[in-house]
Amino acid sequence: MLRRYGNHPAAPHLAVPAAKAGKASRRIPFGPEFDRTLAVRLQEADEFYRSVTPPSVSPDAANVMRQAIAGMLWSKQFFFFDGDNWLDEHHSNPLHSDITCPGTRSGSTC
Repeated sequence: MLRRYGNHPAAPHLAVPAAKAGKASRRIPFGPEFDRTLAVRLQEADEFYRSVTPPSVSPDAANVMRQAIAGMLWSKQFFFFDGDNWLDEHHSNPLHSDITCPGTRSGSTC
């Protein structure tokens, strides 16, 4: 038998067999503080997107714009391009003296 949290069954990764369920397992995984923090973050996001959306845009277009901007911001957070490493791998780094110009003798520099 699995313990339930409120009226919702526990998520599989939060489920605790009833025999092992102690005082600590009776706590709600996300409490009121989490709800307050989430509400504040949602309000901050709403304010930000309102500030970058032109007033002439329809609510539907504003929602599409919000999703597009969110996608760009999210992907920028995880975009990493190591330009120096790429230049080294392609033997194209102008800061390294061991680069030769295409079409020249081996060993001659640009």
